[in-house]
Amino acid sequence: MCGICGIYNRKGEYVEREYIRAMRDVMAHRGPDGKGEYIEGKIGLGHRRLSVIDIEGGHQPMCNEDGRYWIVYNGEIYNFKDLRIELEKKGHLFKSKCDTEVILHLYEEEGEKCLSFFNGMFAFAIWDKLEKKLFIARDRLGIKPLYFYYDENIFLFASEIKSILSYPAISCRLNREKVKEYLLFRYVAGSETLFKGIESLEPGNYMYIDEKSIQVKSYWTLDCKGDDEYGEEFSEVDILFQLKDSIKKRLISDVPLGCFCSGGIDSSLVTAIASGMTDFQLSSYSIGFREEKYDERNYARQVAKRYSTIHNEVVVDNREFSEALPKIIWFLDEPLNHANSVQIYLLSRYAKNYVTVVLTGEGADETFGGYPRYLIPKIVLSLKKLPSFLSEAAFFILDKMNNRKIKKLCDSIHLLPDEMAVNNSKWVRNEIVDSICSDKEVLDLSARMNKFKFNGCSGSDFLQSLLIYEQQTYLVSILNRADKMSMAAGLELRVPFLDHNLVQNVNRISIKKKLHFLETKSILKNIARNFLPDSIVDRKKSGFGNPIDSWLLDKEGLGKYLDIILSQKIRELDFYKKESVEKLLSEQKNGARNGSILWQLINFSIWYDTFF
Repeated sequence: MCGICGIYNRKGEYVEREYIRAMRDVMAHRGPDGKGEYIEGKIGLGHRRLSVIDIEGGHQPMCNEDGRYWIVYNGEIYNFKDLRIELEKKGHLFKSKCDTEVILHLYEEEGEKCLSFFNGMFAFAIWDKLEKKLFIARDRLGIKPLYFYYDENIFLFASEIKSILSYPAISCRLNREKVKEYLLFRYVAGSETLFKGIESLEPGNYMYIDEKSIQVKSYWTLDCKGDDEYGEEFSEVDILFQLKDSIKKRLISDVPLGCFCSGGIDSSLVTAIASGMTDFQLSSYSIGFREEKYDERNYARQVAKRYSTIHNEVVVDNREFSEALPKIIWFLDEPLNHANSVQIYLLSRYAKNYVTVVLTGEGADETFGGYPRYLIPKIVLSLKKLPSFLSEAAFFILDKMNNRKIKKLCDSIHLLPDEMAVNNSKWVRNEIVDSICSDKEVLDLSARMNKFKFNGCSGSDFLQSLLIYEQQTYLVSILNRADKMSMAAGLELRVPFLDHNLVQNVNRISIKKKLHFLETKSILKNIARNFLPDSIVDRKKSGFGNPIDSWLLDKEGLGKYLDIILSQKIRELDFYKKESVEKLLSEQKNGARNGSILWQLINFSIWYDTFF
């Protein structure tokens, strides 16, 4: 795991060394073990290293034998040893034992086709000194981030947005058209970010950049066949076999390794399987709250006791959470999507004292259908099959209930499929956001709509298509959070559920086997029962929940940030209706639960104050 950056002055001056160093060293947290740079003429590459494989070797930027190709790379290729053997048979010479050099030589051999050989997580750039061409690529599912900026004269790329902003000619510009999207969904989907002109290279894509052109191409797409017969062929036994293989690959490390174990089914299953694959006693890490309702540590302790892990716990309170918030927003580069980003950072910071690599359960919910919100369109579609007078009566009764999920269900009644998919992923209802935003603000959801319409699932079951849409949108934001929060502490985070072969095979299984009646994640729960007690498998999904509403009442804790929402700097944006925000704040003080939207407003305000 590392931080990478680069400058390509396509038609301009030679690269200044101080510029590449500034971009590189603002990401020092991503690579505390080493730093390097390559500058020649109009190209400059920078690298911060977190040593995980081949600690003594593997210094970057790295070149091939004749110095034609230069690489900076962030990630892990788990099958690099097998690839190296094949490359050595073809005459390639290696000077290190790391996966970086394997990528370099395979690109030399195959060009962009090299991407199809890699099993892992990666973002890298290769400079072709002879052709004067830059190649950058990102892994299939977006586990590792990669951002870029370009105009007619320059192309910049980096692992983090703040690195690009460190370049002197780049100014912070708010992508105002995407702010309402953030308030509704807690993140921005697609290639755009909240910084105007700075984009994210989307998962499964690569780019070629030279003096005359910039090309973006896709090399991999998600499969969404959802075949009933395939579900029979690819059984739970097969899934378990692939999951075990994925975990085994991700246990390769030259540094200490452990597991995050929240006590939920996904991370607990990874911990259970991993504990039987190591020749050392595995360490596990969990985090909890003083508020009993939100504290999951007891479940994590059950797993730790059953599998004899060296268990470690962190307890976070309102004051510590709130003190860390501005720093964590800076690490993320954008407003936080979920409050549990803070827990991930605090847990990563603690775990770094003992390990350098952790395995986690990210990706299982989006792949196996684990979120309760996936049941909302399923219920809507079922009700629509009833005689009209019955379905209308049912929706009328449901609409009277004061429940966020039921309100979302009722909102979906008359929506088209793409509209229903997008609506289902909102965290805040349209009318709430519309009530606080000035009338001139626009909402552009075309990127989200297109993700659903053109995701290759035409003719597939709606719910199957919905999971693919979630993997292309929500999952990417979750992975971005996981990467930034762990790397802020210099900790590498690995995600066994997102081995691309496993994801493709699970995607081909019928949605009926994932969402069985009103049970989410049915297949994975059946597998987990062989490893975990029913108290964990059948427990209500929590997902590192936070007591946000109560914490907002404490002016020494999270409540101290409420004033920033209407600060002079924020008011000058003329984005909010002041009286509407004041009403939300007043209601919160009087016991209303406006925590969700206030959390977004606080995050946006701190973020804007930090970067602009």
